[in-house]
Amino acid sequence: KLSAVGRLSASIAHEFNNILSIIIGNNELVTEELPEWSLARESTEEIRIAGMRARDVVKQLLTFSRQDNTAKKVMDFRSVVQESMKLIRSSIPANIEIQQTLSDDVYPVLGNETQINQLLINLCNNAVDAMPSAGALLTIELLNETVDENQAKQHSSLKPGQYVKLQVSDNGIGMDKETIDRIFEPFYTTKEIGKGSGIGLAVVHGVIERLGGLVMANSQPGQGSIF
Repeated sequence: KLSAVGRLSASIAHEFNNILSIIIGNNELVTEELPEWSLARESTEEIRIAGMRARDVVKQLLTFSRQDNTAKKVMDFRSVVQESMKLIRSSIPANIEIQQTLSDDVYPVLGNETQINQLLINLCNNAVDAMPSAGALLTIELLNETVDENQAKQHSSLKPGQYVKLQVSDNGIGMDKETIDRIFEPFYTTKEIGKGSGIGLAVVHGVIERLGGLVMANSQPGQGSIF
């Protein structure tokens, strides 16, 4: 089901990319023709900002469908997580406590730093939205894990071997089984209109699969969530 939706998302994303290129490009030409004092410049700036946001959505769709052709390299996973969490700490409310337990000897990973940053931002933003205004706790853990043959048989996307395990936990409102079964579907969201696109966890799923890994969610209503 996700594979079919991924192919559909990719074709839609490519079509929108072509349309956005025309909108953004022509808007730039119009802006150059306008004098500095023109009130219309405010309108062209709004068009530019909206165009950039739309381009980001298209990029997320391509990431989900694994057609963004992003280059991979060997990463120091611990350092990438540390840098991402600095950015996240500065962008989420100060009342949310963040606890990090990052092992010193995690294996290097073949991947893309920007995508890992994107993945963490999506997971942490979802956690923040689900947590209470008082006593909110976000926990990040990073450690090595060995997957044996028995574990690999339980998850068809995994092969036996050495992995790095990244765990993001919150003490928020949690989710019921019906929600968990659908959270990785693109455009599925339990948030109010305007509060979420429903793409974030679909992107997380696409990034992890592309790295040859597995993403799992554990949650119960009122007991927080663990990814």
